[in-house]
Amino acid sequence: NASVEFDPISLAPTYRLLVGTPGSSQALNIARRLGLPADLVAEAERRRVRPDGHVALLIAELGEARRAAEQARVAADAQLADLARREREQSASEAEFAQRRAQLMGDVDGELERRLALCRPALARVRALLPQLPTAQRHAIEEPLAALASAVEAASLSERRQAYFARLSKGDPVWLPRYGRRCPVLRVDRERRVLRVRLGQRDLEVHFDDAAAFEAL
Repeated sequence: NASVEFDPISLAPTYRLLVGTPGSSQALNIARRLGLPADLVAEAERRRVRPDGHVALLIAELGEARRAAEQARVAADAQLADLARREREQSASEAEFAQRRAQLMGDVDGELERRLALCRPALARVRALLPQLPTAQRHAIEEPLAALASAVEAASLSERRQAYFARLSKGDPVWLPRYGRRCPVLRVDRERRVLRVRLGQRDLEVHFDDAAAFEAL
């Protein structure tokens, strides 16, 4: 079963083949609009009436239901497309926020390591001078010096940084606060606490203290 669709208002063909949907004939309506004498059209309509004449009405209702369903489908497709667009925008915003957060965390870690790196040579010089001091002065300095050194190392080797460098491997991204760049890791030398990274077109060795986690841990 199939029919050719006509616009119910203009009676013009839409050139759509509706498979599985019966159609009603618009021949007499078109004839009337084209100027066929009204008495001939009326006689033709009288002769075509059958006991099952309600079929034409059912067909018309079916056509209206089909058009309504098509309009609903188009509206649903538009809503789904809008929802997909909103989801893409939301995902992009979340990814941008996560990257910015990671960069900020990397900057904070990098600045902390930079300041701690300045403390270590000073601590080493003080330790070197200790044997030259009188015993009383040396004892007075040793305890606070040890506490300071312990605090520096504890800040440098935080659990988060230890976990990050423990699992860092070739191909992972790392943040270099000094350059404000994210770089891929080429090699991890944990014994020397040195990373070899690709910065632009060149390879570079950086100390763990000069690198920071790119992703939040």
